Amino acid sequence: MQTTTENILVEMIEVRRRSTSWLRRPKPAGNWPMFELWRSPEAAILDTIEGFHWIRDSGLSDKSALETLAARIGEKHGRTLHADFTIRQLVVNWLKVTHPLYSPSSEKVLDQQLEIADSWVLNEIQSIRSQPPYPPIEWLEEQMLDIDEIDAGNSRDWHRLKMRFTEYDELWKFCSPSEYWAGLAGRAGIALVRNGRPIAHVTTVMN
Repeated sequence: MQTTTENILVEMIEVRRRSTSWLRRPKPAGNWPMFELWRSPEAAILDTIEGFHWIRDSGLSDKSALETLAARIGEKHGRTLHADFTIRQLVVNWLKVTHPLYSPSSEKVLDQQLEIADSWVLNEIQSIRSQPPYPPIEWLEEQMLDIDEIDAGNSRDWHRLKMRFTEYDELWKFCSPSEYWAGLAGRAGIALVRNGRPIAHVTTVMN
């Protein structure tokens, strides 16, 4: 069974719950509504780790991937990161902005959460790379030139796609064939294409 991002967030939150007294009292994270999971500090951690590894997947070095991601999320140091700057430091800095009240009981808690996120993201990239691309390449219709001019709403899928995007990638409109629409299974949207292969997508129209 495929492990979803929500499953991973629950696992990461439970690491913090086990070591934080006030978090032990409410219901387990597995019973939280989805919107609550995605508002958690753990979601910010997972987004950052996911963005880093997907940017690095484009062929950039660790340092270049960090600089690209830091600039994207508004890290004040931007593209002038010092040589020994790490993804852990970027996560900590970003948490101070997005979740200033986040305070793990020890550094070990954050390290465990980072390890869970890191392992899942690397496995997810490998899984996506090993499967037929979605959307299929033959569904691609028209290349789009400027990511900043695309209005794809404010969905999580669009946010995650933008976090993966690099200057070496392409954005394409896609649309399923007419028989899918006739069978009430039509899909259209935007695909992120890397080296000629879709690696992420946002569905904007469906029936």
